[in-house]
Amino acid sequence: MKYIKNFLYIFAVVAVVGIVLCISTVIVQLGTEAIVNAVGFSLKEDWLFSISGGLGTAITGTLCAVYVKKKNYTACVEVKEPLHIKKCLYFSALAWSICSILFYAITTVLFVRVFSLTDEVHVIIEKSLTDILLMDIFFPILIAPIFEELLFRMGLYSLLRQRFGKWFSIAICTLVFATMHGYSIQGFFACLTGGLLFMLIYVSTGNIWYSIIAHMVCNIDASILNALEDKGVTFLGITVQYEMDGFNMVHPMLVILATLFCIVCIIKKMKNAEKQSV
Repeated sequence: MKYIKNFLYIFAVVAVVGIVLCISTVIVQLGTEAIVNAVGFSLKEDWLFSISGGLGTAITGTLCAVYVKKKNYTACVEVKEPLHIKKCLYFSALAWSICSILFYAITTVLFVRVFSLTDEVHVIIEKSLTDILLMDIFFPILIAPIFEELLFRMGLYSLLRQRFGKWFSIAICTLVFATMHGYSIQGFFACLTGGLLFMLIYVSTGNIWYSIIAHMVCNIDASILNALEDKGVTFLGITVQYEMDGFNMVHPMLVILATLFCIVCIIKKMKNAEKQSV
């Protein structure tokens, strides 16, 4: 009976969040279409998708964050201390290395070389300035990181922690975060990796801004690499690639830099552990 109640609680929490997200997105989409039709403006389908999805997430994330704050549910994790620049840089570099670089190198080898999955032929895409500002900067770099962290890390995690332990709540939040993005296999596992890291950053620091900044850095990296890929840019004779719905690997030079940074982090952690044990 206990397991059934726990399952129903998880289902209810995730369902309510999902329903509010869907309703918010639909309302924004209908409102945007009404405004566009009223002024006689033509709106691209991908613009409408980004606007409705981004603002729908913003509304849901804000409502969720306000609710858990009002109920004091965030007390189980949050620590009141000022942001430290060194920590911001460290978590940003770690997120960039693990989520944006190393993960893609590993999954490319796994999916393409081991399981022989194929990708679509790359096509050079021409984007307008508005496309770049809206699709590659405003929503992915500013809107998504802030409100996704408020929704999944602060909101959903705090709700689950009222009934479950830390690691189980982290696992559920990470799985929901990756699933709701709706990407292909590699994109799903990329969001799973990123979601887990952002969750660990939030739980370990008690400050949502650290995970927001790390999330922003990952999305900045993705936007830059996507822009370079769209233009067919090559470096040392190799095309720069980054794709959430395919099986592309980013440039090997970036993989080397990310690997070196992670090695340095591991060595530093080991040395700190040795000092504490003495």
